[in-house]
Amino acid sequence: MNNIPEKIKAVCLYAEATVRDALIVLEDTHRRIALVVDKEGKLQGTITDGDVRRGLLVGIEPSTTTAHKVMNNHPVVGQIGMQRKEMLRIMTSRGIQQLPLLNERHQVVDLKLLSELVKEKRLDAKAVIMAVSYTHLT
Repeated sequence: MNNIPEKIKAVCLYAEATVRDALIVLEDTHRRIALVVDKEGKLQGTITDGDVRRGLLVGIEPSTTTAHKVMNNHPVVGQIGMQRKEMLRIMTSRGIQQLPLLNERHQVVDLKLLSELVKEKRLDAKAVIMAVSYTHLT
């Protein structure tokens, strides 16, 4: 995973990892997603807690089943350099909370979270005006 930026290595794992390993990533990182990558850092798929739940319902064994058996092979992704507004549009229209960003070689370079993008928007305010109106009762 040498090609993956340090800030997102914790959410990445290889397809040969177990579903249990994916659950540990989901629990430890609090990003609600695990990115399945190959040795070059290219995105192979994603795993969310919903993917794991669906696997459990069909009888997978988390300690022995490999991650690629439950991963989403066609995740929604963005491209590096994408504008914040476009990321928000994609995430809200597709109902997703996370958006992996890839470079031209399909390698993971970032992971954007809807909660962080919305928080950034709120911080764009330049000023807050507070007014109080007093009326006298007679």
